[in-house]
Amino acid sequence: MQPSQIGGDEGERFDLRRVEDALADCIEVFLKGEAGFEATIERYPEHKDELLALLNVVSSLRCLPEDIGPSPAWRRQTKAAILAKITGEQSGD
Repeated sequence: MQPSQIGGDEGERFDLRRVEDALADCIEVFLKGEAGFEATIERYPEHKDELLALLNVVSSLRCLPEDIGPSPAWRRQTKAAILAKITGEQSGD
């Protein structure tokens, strides 16, 4: 099986590239406000189930704040760990 294919029951396969292209098209059309997800999915009836699942994820991600990022505590801890690693490597550890 090629990496761009996913096998299903009874040897069914679908080309992952086609699903990716369909998903990208659905997202692009939706973000431009040209159509909703349901109308866009109608263009790809052979990938309807896959697209519905993926577009549900996309829809939920749109609810996240745009300024989401690592917490200040995580930044401090990561910076300290990186500096410790660099210092340790320079001293021969």
